[in-house]
Amino acid sequence: MEIALKFLQRAYPDREIDPRARLRAATQAQALAFEAPADLRRWKLVGPTNIGGRVTDLAVHPGNPDLYYIATADGGVFKTTDDGGSWRPLLDHAASLAVGSVTLDPTDPAVLWVGTGEVNPGGGSAAFPGIGMLRSIDGREHWQHRGLAATRHIGRVVVDAHNGDRVFAAAMGALYSSNPER
Repeated sequence: MEIALKFLQRAYPDREIDPRARLRAATQAQALAFEAPADLRRWKLVGPTNIGGRVTDLAVHPGNPDLYYIATADGGVFKTTDDGGSWRPLLDHAASLAVGSVTLDPTDPAVLWVGTGEVNPGGGSAAFPGIGMLRSIDGREHWQHRGLAATRHIGRVVVDAHNGDRVFAAAMGALYSSNPER
């Protein structure tokens, strides 16, 4: 109940946060961060250190079981090439680090799809909204926004096993209001 009340306070008076406005604001904040002097861009971890991250999905490369990706509730996507011995963040420059799903294209495992926006609220945790679907075709260095920005929370992405251009997304829409994006 407390989470819902906090959301409604932020969404007043319309009971809704426009996802397009949120994407514009996040993109602008991202651009401003890169314009800041280098000494202002340094971060120091001050906590919390007692709460683990929530992994929301896993995608394993079909030809290399040591290469896989994890999606996290509010930390982005991470890649390992040594069966989890080390990890590299892939979405640190995205407008949203909330991720509900990550999957490889079965017709071309070099293509990675990400459904942003976590979908597991409850238990004292909030579900952070995303910015829609993202796709990388170049080794996860560059990302393309592929739509569904208004859906906010994507819990599952499935690529057709016979046609990599056909992608399905389980989209939750806004958590605390009605909307047509579900």
